Amino acid sequence: MPYALTFPLQPEESKPLPPYPGRALHALFYQWLALGDYSLSTKVHDESGPRPFTVSPLYRIDGQPTLRLTLLDDDLWPALERGISLTPTVEVMGRPLAL
Repeated sequence: MPYALTFPLQPEESKPLPPYPGRALHALFYQWLALGDYSLSTKVHDESGPRPFTVSPLYRIDGQPTLRLTLLDDDLWPALERGISLTPTVEVMGRPLAL
């Protein structure tokens, strides 16, 4: 069953976020996955072909930056959930953000 996850991000500084943090958000996904299950993260990263997930560009809901992830493989969720639970604050391109 696919998962669609949204994460409102609260900047911890008044500096604006960089306009195109796509690669950094992609890296954040892998960081979370690796914290939950390093071998699964390596497998997903090294596989060729379509990825079993999507990472959307940041968008705003009522002015708040929001990250959207889609998981197309049920096996990713337990590892991702563990990784996210270990990181209440993340850094995207040098900007700390609270989940």
